Order: sequence, then C-alpha cells, then structure tokens
Amino acid sequence: MVIHDGQGEDVGNQVTSQHLLAVFPVEIRESDVIQTCISPEKFPAIVVRKIFPDVPNFPQSEKYMKPLQGCNTIALGTSTLFVGVEQSRRVHYAKQPNITIVLTRMSANIVVFLGSQRDGRNAIRVGKVVERCLKKSSELEVTVLDPTDYNVPVVKQPLHFMSDASQAPSWMLEVNTIILNADGYVVVTPEYNCAVSPALSNFMDHFPPSIFKHKPCSIVTYSLGIYGGIRAATLARPHLSEFGMVTLPTQVSIPKVTSHLNDQGEPIGDEGEKVCSKLQKVADEVTWYTLGLKKLKTEQPPPL
Repeated sequence: MVIHDGQGEDVGNQVTSQHLLAVFPVEIRESDVIQTCISPEKFPAIVVRKIFPDVPNFPQSEKYMKPLQGCNTIALGTSTLFVGVEQSRRVHYAKQPNITIVLTRMSANIVVFLGSQRDGRNAIRVGKVVERCLKKSSELEVTVLDPTDYNVPVVKQPLHFMSDASQAPSWMLEVNTIILNADGYVVVTPEYNCAVSPALSNFMDHFPPSIFKHKPCSIVTYSLGIYGGIRAATLARPHLSEFGMVTLPTQVSIPKVTSHLNDQGEPIGDEGEKVCSKLQKVADEVTWYTLGLKKLKTEQPPPL
C-alpha cells in the first residue's frame, strides 16, 4: 500500500480530514504490523493514529499511537488510520513527498532445545513432532538446537564470564546469536535423577541469561516410564525462570514415549494421537505468547 503526495497544508493543530497525508481503512489482524518508511533526517517522525469509527469527529477523538522514527514497525488492531508528520510536538499535515505504508505479517523465531546427547536418545522423536506442530503456523521460523551438533563440552567458562567474548569458540558465538535472535523457546528434556537433563543445563549454562530474558518458553518432557518426566518439568520452571524466561501454563509430559511416538515423531495408535494433540496445544500457546510479547515490545520496551 503506497500513499503518494498528500494534498493538505500546514494547519498546525487545526486538523481536519482534508489536511491529512493519508486516510484509509485497513483490516489488520492481531499479528500484522504497519511499517512506515520516510527519511528521519527530513521528517523526525511519522504519526500513525487509530480512529474509532463510532466517534464522528475523529480529529478531536483520535488515539495517538507511538510515533515511528524512521523505518520502524508498530502493531495495530483493526481500524481506520491516518498519517501525518510530527515536528516539535505539533502535528503538521502539509503536502509531503512519497510516504510508503507497508502492511506485513508479524513473524517470530522459535528455538527448540533438545535436552539429550546419549546414544539411542528419544529426544529426536519428541523434537520432530514439536517442530512439526510449530511449523503449522506460517508466522514462525523454527530452529532446533541439538547439543550433539556442536559437540558441546562440559561448561568451564560461560560466554558472559569471558574477558573477551570475541575469542570464544565459534560454535558458542553461533549458538549465542541464534538464542539472542529467538523470540520464544520450547525445551524438550527427559528426566535424569529427578531433575532436568545434564545435557540441557550444561548446554544452556554456556550463555548469558540476558539473551533469554522476557521471552516465553514451553516445557515438554518424556520418559520410558509411566510418569513422563513430570519431576523434570516441575524443576524446569524455576531453572528456566532463572534465565529470565516466561514459562507458560501448558506443559506436556509424555509417558512410555516409545509406545506413543515412532522414531519419526509420528503417533502410534490412539494414545499417540492424544500426545500429538497435546503437543499441538503447546505449539499454539507458545506461538500466541511469542507473537503477543513481540508485538508489545514494539510498542513498549521491556523493563531493564
């Protein structure tokens, strides 16, 4: 959607619909964003305002959205919008050169952590079905972090304790970037001696908690026995919260995992279908939280 050459003049605070750069109705879904592109040197800010259709005199009843500096994004709901240029705390609606308004779907990156490294591990089959459930959403990019892909050593010096982080091993810098760029997480872990797996905690302990902070995380556990790793799930919550993650309400603990999922993560029988249905609920929930928090962060940065 491109708006060319608004026809208004500089009228200061005396705003009417004839003095706007653009007025247009839009149907924006919750996960959509509106993006404005304009020279920040020439015009300090683009003002995008939401108009309530049930209020006839919208110039006096408009609700300000956060001004957009340069090329940025802001999340909006379904409404009518108008666009102007803000200078020195006054909104000017004079004729301006091209302003481009781009509607895009908000997308997010989800990282799935696999919490096992042993030969014959079942994390692969569980990770596959979790990944498949997440990828049903067109709004997500999914990355699976498998500690075996990086030959992760026992943690000795975490990245954030190094005097010169640029000298860290290349695998550590690569994974740090992936985690930093993620908007949400799913942790898949077995239960080891009434705790989360050493492979998981060792992997995550290499990285600074700050890169996980204020991001949602779902928990999936499994076991060969009848309890599905429920004690690991219970202990995972404070463990992940210590990193600053927001652990989500819905969790899945899969008992007798090899009886319910095959090695490709496909369901076995009716019980396997039930497991996959529960995992889809986890995927839908973390998607909702991830997109919601990401949208909120565009409007209001999280506290320090």
